[in-house]
Parts: sequence; C-alpha cells; structure tokens
Amino acid sequence: MYDIDAASPLLLNVCIVFMGTLVLEFLLPVVKSRVVKDIFVDMTLVIELLLCMSFPFTEFNGFTFDLRAVPLIIAALYGNNRTCVTMSAVFLVYRFMIGGSGALPAVVLGLALVAVACFLRKSYKHRSRMTKIGLASLPMFLALAALHVVLIDEHILAKKTFPTLLMFDVVNVIVLWATLLAIEYVIENFKLREEVYRAEKYQVLGELAASIAHEIRNPMTTSRGFLQLAMQSNRVEREYLQTAVSELDRAHQIINDYLSFARPNFETNVLVEIEEQVRHAAEILMPYSHLNNVSVNVQLTSGLQVHGDPKKITQMFVNMMKNAIEAMPEGGELTVQSEKVKRWVQVHIKDTGVGMKEEELKRIGNPFYSNKANGTGLGLMTTYRICQAIGGKIEVTSAPNLGTEFTISIPLAQVEARKAAEEGNEVP
Repeated sequence: MYDIDAASPLLLNVCIVFMGTLVLEFLLPVVKSRVVKDIFVDMTLVIELLLCMSFPFTEFNGFTFDLRAVPLIIAALYGNNRTCVTMSAVFLVYRFMIGGSGALPAVVLGLALVAVACFLRKSYKHRSRMTKIGLASLPMFLALAALHVVLIDEHILAKKTFPTLLMFDVVNVIVLWATLLAIEYVIENFKLREEVYRAEKYQVLGELAASIAHEIRNPMTTSRGFLQLAMQSNRVEREYLQTAVSELDRAHQIINDYLSFARPNFETNVLVEIEEQVRHAAEILMPYSHLNNVSVNVQLTSGLQVHGDPKKITQMFVNMMKNAIEAMPEGGELTVQSEKVKRWVQVHIKDTGVGMKEEELKRIGNPFYSNKANGTGLGLMTTYRICQAIGGKIEVTSAPNLGTEFTISIPLAQVEARKAAEEGNEVP
C-alpha cells in the first residue's frame, strides 16, 4: 500500500491536468483574438506537460511514470499541427534533459502516441461524446501496451512492480476520460454562449425591423388608397398611376420580406418534399449559374419530407446556392446533395470557390456581415432565421482556396421520424 507521501506526486499530476482544463474554461471566453487563444492553449498544454514530467509519481531503473500522455493526446486531438509540433519538441528536449536509461524508449513511445492521435484528429471532431472517448483511448491503450512490452524486455515488469504499473495504467485512462468529458463540457458551454449572444442580436434586430415596417406600412396604405381613387380619372393618368401602384406593391413585398426575418412564423405549415424544393431552387438559379460559368451537380435522395412553408424553404435554398455561386468568380462546380441522417434531413451545398478563414466563418449569418463588395448579409441572415424557425441548424466548413460546404439539417416530418425511430436511430 502507498502512504500519503508516496501518493502525493500522483495527486499532484492529476491536479495539474485538471487545473489546466479549468484555466482554459474560465479564461478562453474572455480572449477575443483567435491568435491569442491559440497561443494561450499551446502555453497551457506545454506547462501541463512540463509539470507532469517534473513530478513523476514513481521511477524504475531510469523509467519515469507520470501523466504526460494526457496533455499530449489532448494537444493532438484538439489542437492544430503547430500545437502537435510544439508539444513534441518540448517533450523530446525535456525528456532527454531528464535523462536515464528509459529516455530513448520514452521519446519513441511519446512521439508515436502523438502521431496516432494526430491521425485520428480529422475523424474525431464530428463524433459523439462517447465515440470521442473511445477514439482518444486508442492511442493511450497502444502506448501503454507498447510500454509494457519495453518493460518486460528491460526486466522491469515483475511481481514486485506490477501493482504500481497497474495503478499507472488505470490512473492514466481514468484521468484521460475525465479530462475529455471536462473539455467537451467546456466546448458545449462556449457554443451555448455564442448561440445565446447571436439570439439576442437577432431579437434586437427583429424588433427594429418590425418597428420600421409598421411605421412605413401605414403611410404606404394611405397613399395606395388615394392613388386608386385617382385612377378613375383620364386614361393617361391611369397608366402612370398604375405603374406607381405596382411599385408600391413591390415595396410592400420587400417590407414583408424583412418582416419574415422579424417574425419567421410560416403562413402555411405543410409536408414539404425536400427533393422538389432543392430542384426548384436549382432551376431558378440555372441561368445565373451559366452566366457565372458554374456547373451545378444535384444528387438528391427521394422521399425526404419536412414540415414548413414551401416558399420559404425554397427561398432558403436559393439564398444558399446563390451565395455559393457568387463565391466562385472564376467559375467552378456547385454540388448539392441530400441524405437522411437518423431523424434529420441533411442538405450539403458545396462549392469550389475562394473559401473562408476561421474568423470569417464565425461571422457568417450575423446581421450586415458579407464578403461581397455590395452585400448586406441580410440574405444569409434570413436563411439562418428560416432554418431556425423550422427547428433546423446550419453548419459551415471552409478553408481558403479550398471551397466552402454548408450543411443544412432539418428535422424529418413526424411520419419519417417514426420510421427512423423504429429502425433504432436517435437524434444526433
């Protein structure tokens, strides 16, 4: 059994790992610059790594045992390539500085651990929480298994040392799982704060739009009434007045479009065939795509239905596809695909255009933000609002010069949702 003095380095290692996660949770929301955030995360993980290695909880024949694997895996899965290189370099240098006969095997195992975790990073980000824990455990289990092989070869793994090494394995796995759960909790909280902030901005803008529309509509209605009376005069005046009335009607429709953002409730709520609406939107934009030398590739799954207003859902797809076409000034290919994912309909709209940076991605859908010279951002803003009104969500992935993909997820209609439930699927 271990006394308090023997267990204190182990507890210190655990506290170091958890303190780093707490620091990130409280300070990251305060930092606004993406560059500063990245530097802050890298520094926190480097400090965690150095402190864990500086206070190992046991040592056998030049082999030190600590929780270094946890920050290394976290850096590889949640960081970027720079983070992995930084952590690997710091680990390499510091482990050789510590020395001992186990330095070389430790470095090889540590770098292999980072390499495996980096390989899993791309498939890791979009997984469920439990799947993430399983994927993150894979490099840990491989590293521990390889370590035991080395220890057997060095004649260190014996009956006397087995309890300590077993505790080392168990603590590493438990601390990794606990840290992953804490990080996922931090990320979910951060996203929730951003959604609340965006919802507040939408509410303010919606109230403003409703107020402006109400104030303009009254005098417009009065003017239209007088113009209709004046149309009863001679023929020439009637022609000019008819034009004025039609223009007033057009302005009235524009105001109604703004109100659709302020009050996105649908006038009709019927079963809508997604394939039909997407194809209709593609047909509307066909001349525009030809004009911009953009080929449109539509690959749709039949029989996917949702509840909503067909006109507004078509408007949503037209706005998204028009933006994608405008993102390809030199021409390119627009791909539109639909699929059923559990109880959701997902429509993927992907272009081969100029792409966007992370800073630009965060502002997509915000009022009055646009990458276009004469754009107002109201088109995408209304699109987000329509999608939100039918219980949907929009996700964006993009990279400069590699194009952009919008994924629109809409809940299946109840009939389709029941079928999905009978198949054993759950809401993602």
